[in-house]
Amino acid sequence: MSDSRRPHWVLAGTWAIVALACLTALAGCGSSEDGEGGAQLTHAQVVKEGDVICARTSATASKELSARLKELPQGLTPKVEEDLILTVTVPAIEGMAADLAQIESRPEDEQKLKAISAAFTAAVAKIKKNPVAGIQNDPYAKASGLADTFGFIECSKY
Repeated sequence: MSDSRRPHWVLAGTWAIVALACLTALAGCGSSEDGEGGAQLTHAQVVKEGDVICARTSATASKELSARLKELPQGLTPKVEEDLILTVTVPAIEGMAADLAQIESRPEDEQKLKAISAAFTAAVAKIKKNPVAGIQNDPYAKASGLADTFGFIECSKY
């Protein structure tokens, strides 16, 4: 993926922190019932709902990171970077992945959605093992590729 498609909050270089999620505010972000009693969504509806989840996640995490970075009198140190990754990015991606997996889709989309969610979850597991190095090695490449192939726009930007 070219850097021109990356959202502004993907920080490069020394502190490549990818902030992606609604944090604990994700409760309620992924409901797909839309008053239809849990009816399965069409592919277009799944794409729309998933992109809403991913866009909301991105905006929320970006805001959280901006606020936290402004509070740093010493600047961004490796320890602070690791803390931001583990306390902002990781929970955000975990919540986003869970919400994507909960979308009530048709059988032909369900497995693909689960694969996208699993790819984001696998990326988080790698990041937890080595936060700074993990985030710098484009851990979301597989998930972004799957999301792009599925038709997501916002979810493919990670």
